[in-house]
Amino acid sequence: MAKKDQNPTLKLFYTLLEREDNAAMQLEDAEKDLMNRLLEASYPNSGDDVVEEFSRWLPIGRRNIDIARQRLASISLERGFVRQALVLEASDPSDSDAES
Repeated sequence: MAKKDQNPTLKLFYTLLEREDNAAMQLEDAEKDLMNRLLEASYPNSGDDVVEEFSRWLPIGRRNIDIARQRLASISLERGFVRQALVLEASDPSDSDAES
């Protein structure tokens, strides 16, 4: 097995990339949900019940977006730390291919 395949830091980096992509998709979905509901409530022929339902749902939608943004920011930050660790590992002269 190649050394890079055994590197736990690299494996973590790839895992975080996947988690970051998923978090970005969840944020996009939450934002789309808000926009779709807003458009539906804004439509001139929408009844009062649709507008009232939107106003009750809006705090939930905003909270969903906030949670998704925080999750994405947290994962992105963690990925950045792991990326820096990979850079440091790559520049470590004591970690040469001669040890393999």
